Amino acid sequence: MFKRRKGLPEMGSPTKDPPIEGYEDYEITKEQWSEFRMETWGKFLEAFVVKPRRELSLVVNNDANGTVESEWITQNFKYIGIKNGMFSHGWHISNSQQRRSEWMERVRVIGLQDKQTFVRGEEDREMFIYGQMTKNIPRGLYVSAQFGLYNGLDLWNIPSQALTKPENQPGFAFFNKYAGHRDSRTAPAAFCSLRQGLDASNTQKFPESQFGAADSGNIARYTQIAEAYADYGAIQGDPGKAASKIGMIKDGMMNRKRMDYNDVAWGIHEGNYWRFLEQHAADETSIGWWHQGPEDSIYSHFSRSFRIKDGQAAMYFKLDPYFIEKGKVADLSLRVVYLDRGQGQ
Repeated sequence: MFKRRKGLPEMGSPTKDPPIEGYEDYEITKEQWSEFRMETWGKFLEAFVVKPRRELSLVVNNDANGTVESEWITQNFKYIGIKNGMFSHGWHISNSQQRRSEWMERVRVIGLQDKQTFVRGEEDREMFIYGQMTKNIPRGLYVSAQFGLYNGLDLWNIPSQALTKPENQPGFAFFNKYAGHRDSRTAPAAFCSLRQGLDASNTQKFPESQFGAADSGNIARYTQIAEAYADYGAIQGDPGKAASKIGMIKDGMMNRKRMDYNDVAWGIHEGNYWRFLEQHAADETSIGWWHQGPEDSIYSHFSRSFRIKDGQAAMYFKLDPYFIEKGKVADLSLRVVYLDRGQGQ
């Protein structure tokens, strides 16, 4: 009987597992696989773009590409399709700040060459297994849609089992309303989803002297940060998943599998999710809340509020100036979703 070899190949390899014992001769290097991929892309380019004289895009996995592959695609295609899967699986994905920064830089560089990108990703059957989604699937999809849109997701593939459920439609409708509109001059709508992310890698906000060593594998640090915000609803229900320490991509894969809500994570976005409508000085003018309102609500995971006793009595927002160029629109509609609770005025 052949046995599977131990270890995992590096990202960009042709398979997710090494060859089984006895078939080592079939193993190829990452460099060989890269050459094969680019040769295959060249055949696609010739058959479907050059000869018929039309512009088709090739969609590739961003995580599998190095500099050589990325430059080849950018040089040879006008419309560049990318799978950016970490932006389509939930929210609070480890190291998503870095992933977003790197992706936005690539979009900028591609744009300078008068070329365009579009991004796809799937919300796979994990959503029916892991607690961060199963506790309230409609809300999980709604928050996932906001996270994906903020990070530039254009096409979101959803399992048919979820796609046909009436209770899930608000998340899909929200995504469809904003997806693909990256130019504020032509976009039909703007949004700002009020939230706060607790980033355990931020040592200025969470000093090591108070919260422990700033190490992505330090479970106690995540727990202590959550406890500091417990009065505002923050929880760390599956801290081990947040504190995985096996590399940036695998970290993201691991904490997608959390069985409960983790409101603290490593390298995550700390502010609102938004497009063309940005809150000014969010942390100075408002305070973040977690898990407020009815548990079955799609709006109850994240929110912000005033804190009048500390002088936080007003929120300010900046709408992209090109969104309402003079003479462009006659009317604007504004929708605010809020929790009516307490004795404030």
